[in-house]
Amino acid sequence: MKRHIRKSALVLGLLLPLTALAENLADVLKLSLENDPEYQAAEAGNRAAREAKPQALAQLLPNLSLSGNTQMNYGTVNEASSPSFQDSDFNSHGYTLSLSQPIFRYDRFVQYGQAKTQVEQANAQLEFDLQQLIIRTSEAYFNVLRAIDQLVFTQTTRKAFDQQLNQAQQRFEVGLIAITDVEEAKAGFDTATTAVIQAKNDLENAEEELRDLIGVYVQTVAPVRDQIPLVPPTPNSIDEWTDTALTQNRQLAAAQYAAEIARKEIRRTQSGHMPTVDLVAAREYDSTSGGFSSSLTGGSRKLTTDSVGLQLSLPIFQGGLVTSQSRQARDLYQQSLDQLEDVRRQTQREARSSFLNVVTAISGVRSLKQQYVSTQKAQEAIEAGFQVGTRTTVDVLNAQRNTNESLRDLKGARYDYLLNTLRLKAAAGTLAPEDVTRVNEMLATTQDRLREYKTPVSMRPSTP
Repeated sequence: MKRHIRKSALVLGLLLPLTALAENLADVLKLSLENDPEYQAAEAGNRAAREAKPQALAQLLPNLSLSGNTQMNYGTVNEASSPSFQDSDFNSHGYTLSLSQPIFRYDRFVQYGQAKTQVEQANAQLEFDLQQLIIRTSEAYFNVLRAIDQLVFTQTTRKAFDQQLNQAQQRFEVGLIAITDVEEAKAGFDTATTAVIQAKNDLENAEEELRDLIGVYVQTVAPVRDQIPLVPPTPNSIDEWTDTALTQNRQLAAAQYAAEIARKEIRRTQSGHMPTVDLVAAREYDSTSGGFSSSLTGGSRKLTTDSVGLQLSLPIFQGGLVTSQSRQARDLYQQSLDQLEDVRRQTQREARSSFLNVVTAISGVRSLKQQYVSTQKAQEAIEAGFQVGTRTTVDVLNAQRNTNESLRDLKGARYDYLLNTLRLKAAAGTLAPEDVTRVNEMLATTQDRLREYKTPVSMRPSTP
């Protein structure tokens, strides 16, 4: 799993220039992989979870320990044959080398199996977190584009109302309209100004959400090209995508591992009634340089003892603790099964809805593209009518606003299509960073960006 993530990050690093400021979606994802605190925490949690396996294995391997001691002894000896007292000071020291090797520890064998499953669960969870990072990053990126489009639209609308207000004031000054018409035009301009202020605020909020993921402010973002391939899901079958999700979705896999861990916990707790057998061996060494006995005074003693054998422990009664723990483990297992079923249904629902959203988004892009063409033709007709005097300036401004609104909605539909393709793969459990590079190919280059926007959209400084 970790090898797969490193390889994905390496692929992105080779494909993209190393830059502190992002310009396209792949750049943003590369920074997210390095800087998103939520994903960094998930990686740390994964590393910690993988330690469960060596820790459980250690419980099955030999345990070798060494202990030593040294002490000074002070005493007074009163012998029956002599009325006098005699002081006796001496040193005693020694060590104990002990070895213990589990022979039959059923709970530890089960625990080792649990640890291996816990590692698999942690890896599946990290894969899910990686896919969620891709989705969160893509959503944040396209939200910035949406906010830019909305700001451009509101600025264009305000410009149209400004022209309408100027025209109304000029006509009022020559007595062609009443003051109420001027006030209506002014109200429209004020409303448009408020919309521009709100759009600027929404853009700043979108920038902040993106910075929260990557740790820096980006200066420019690459928009989606005007022409992108609208490819239906492959395979084009909602049932096949659902089946894939039920077998490969990483969140569902993590829930399945959790249920397996809970099932093994029942066996581990029930093993509290079983005996344990250990192979034990020890060497004890004790040295005394003197003693209180008159026969040992001034002498010394050294004693070395070696022992080896089997140690059996059979629990008889523990106050009902094991029985209670077993009941608790069975209830927790049932809880994990219920949670697994909930995730399974959620996975199925997300797979089917994501598939339908992709199909709907394709239709939406095509429909809005046709709508945009229609509004352009309508605008051309109204402008032609204005030239011959059958249309007013207000008609022209309204037509321009309708065209810009259709263009904004068309761009938003393209964002929805690209996002839904990523969400569908995430629901199926197949989403990887390489999928972002494919979406990135549908973004405009710097030249395209300069051509679409008269000046690049500048964002916040690059420093947090």
